[in-house]
Amino acid sequence: MPKQIITTEIETSTERVWQAITVPKEIEYWTPNVRDLRLEPEGNFTKDSKRIFNLDLGGKDATLETQVTHLIHNEMFAETVTGGTAGVHEKVEHLKVTFRLIE
Repeated sequence: MPKQIITTEIETSTERVWQAITVPKEIEYWTPNVRDLRLEPEGNFTKDSKRIFNLDLGGKDATLETQVTHLIHNEMFAETVTGGTAGVHEKVEHLKVTFRLIE
């Protein structure tokens, strides 16, 4: 199965980066096309949590729904796309995204 690896270096604490990718208001700041992010159950970022993104895709409103499949707090999480109007789940058979923090 093909994989894509993207590395981003950010000069700040691991805790601050973790907040930027897991806290709804933080991710909206760092990712301009994310208009809103909800967690279900509300406010809980845990294994099996759902993340529902409201997106601006080139001026069109869309949603993207994911489910957290793996989680080690302040170290890594992985999620898979489960739905949404953006249609990502319809374009690929399987999509898993992994975020890993390395100091």
